[in-house]
Amino acid sequence: MKNTVYSDGVSFQKPRMTAPTNCGNSPRQELLLELTSAFSAHNIQAINTAFFSDQMIWKLAGSHSLLGKQSVLDNYKQVWPAGIEELLIQHIITHGKTASVNGELMMKGGSRLFFCDIYVFSSAGNKSPISEITSYRVRH
Repeated sequence: MKNTVYSDGVSFQKPRMTAPTNCGNSPRQELLLELTSAFSAHNIQAINTAFFSDQMIWKLAGSHSLLGKQSVLDNYKQVWPAGIEELLIQHIITHGKTASVNGELMMKGGSRLFFCDIYVFSSAGNKSPISEITSYRVRH
């Protein structure tokens, strides 16, 4: 893993990432790939908050919800734990105003965390913000 130092002086290790190739004609798939990569690396500076609705909701299945853009930015580490060595994205699926990303996280120490994030955008337009995320996590 490669250490990255961000503008605020904080150093993070960016996980190795494997993802399916994109047809090159899906801006929303690219956005979700970048967002998933940034969250997994805890790189808050790389997260383009313009794609978050101010009133967005992030539902953590079986747990609780984060309400509002600022709450999401302050608490995303509840969903994306530290110590991710490898991010394997299996699918990025988009259709209309919904999308999903699923895959597997290989953690330091050998444990694995399977994930699926379901996204709802404000509309089907490419520039519309995310209004809701529902995240599922299964530890193995």
